[in-house]
Amino acid sequence: MVVKSATKKKLMDLGIAEEFSHKLADDRKWDDVKILTSGQIAQICGIDSGTAQEIYTVMEASAKPSRAATTEKTIVRRRTASRRRKKKTLPMQEYDPEAKMRQILRNLD
Repeated sequence: MVVKSATKKKLMDLGIAEEFSHKLADDRKWDDVKILTSGQIAQICGIDSGTAQEIYTVMEASAKPSRAATTEKTIVRRRTASRRRKKKTLPMQEYDPEAKMRQILRNLD
């Protein structure tokens, strides 16, 4: 069995004792620890149900609230479409081959 150090550190950061953090993180990822019930926590750590319930509530409090639990309404506002200016087409210059050749020869000198 390998203790997942990131899971153990997260549990200790929440204020759970190192002994219990070590037992809970034994071969478990954080996602696995989050879904444990207080009864399972008591069984894993070998503690009474009161202490297990305290650990459970600490872990539940740290979890982000789900969107379904929020009572606030989300208001989505649609932005008005921006009006773009019409692109103007510029007339093309007439190509004069003789003038271009004079320009090339002038640049060579």
